Amino acid sequence: MARLDEVLGSLLIGSFVNNVLFALEILAVLHFFRHPRNGDTLLLKGIILVTFLSDTLCTVAACAAVYLYTVTHWGEADYIQKQYWPLTTVVSCTALTALLVQSFLVSRYSALTKNWIVTAVLAVLILACFSGTIGTAVSIVTFSEVAQRHKAKVVAIIWLSTSAATDVGIACALVHQLLKMKSAFPKTSSTIHRLILGAVQTGTVPCILALASLITYLAHIQSNVPGAFAFCIGRVYALTMLYNLNFRTAFRRESVSFTSSRGPADSTTMTGVCFAPPSDVTQETTFHSSSHSSPRSVSIS
Repeated sequence: MARLDEVLGSLLIGSFVNNVLFALEILAVLHFFRHPRNGDTLLLKGIILVTFLSDTLCTVAACAAVYLYTVTHWGEADYIQKQYWPLTTVVSCTALTALLVQSFLVSRYSALTKNWIVTAVLAVLILACFSGTIGTAVSIVTFSEVAQRHKAKVVAIIWLSTSAATDVGIACALVHQLLKMKSAFPKTSSTIHRLILGAVQTGTVPCILALASLITYLAHIQSNVPGAFAFCIGRVYALTMLYNLNFRTAFRRESVSFTSSRGPADSTTMTGVCFAPPSDVTQETTFHSSSHSSPRSVSIS
């Protein structure tokens, strides 16, 4: 059996960090609903609500896991040799949150670029990640003994590796699209750089957590250190989406538009950027995408 620091201490620390992140998520959700925007659809609000409910259940389960191990069954050596319903709930809720957030970002990327090949690849990665996460949750129930964790190695590797790959893929796709946009105006260039930074941040933190959980899992499979990282993954996903949505107002001051030869497009939002018809734009600046000879029309609102 691993030391108590690795078995119980890691879960305790992970729950502390998770609670802090969940508190930030509560503030972000309240900000989102207290400052509604005309472009926010019922579907978007539903995604935010379901994500928040999923993270609430996940946080309750994480606290329950720590309480059961350290209080209710303290000193029972046999109890800490097994994995119980709270850990299964944490993994299942993480699967749902990741599915919602990643699908949201990919759908917005697809609406912007119409690049169906990249969208299809990212969709496959999302489904693989979701399948691996659910498979991990099922394996916790099937192989509840800590000594049997090696039997879940395949699905755990699929979950964490595809999670990291999906996050990196989404970030790279967004950055690639933004880098193709050129402007002769310093303020517009500054806005693009900020969008690129936001896209990188969106994928970096969840990716780091997934890789940290995977590495620690492979290094010491009977330790609960991977669980400490897994506790926080869902909250990080939700916070990155809420951060992008809540900070749209700051970008509105630097509203940018591009004139598209394809004609007006339906308004849609992707990671805090609203792409709208030229008639909805109040401040206009024209710049070209390096992959097209004609300008595009985009409004950041």
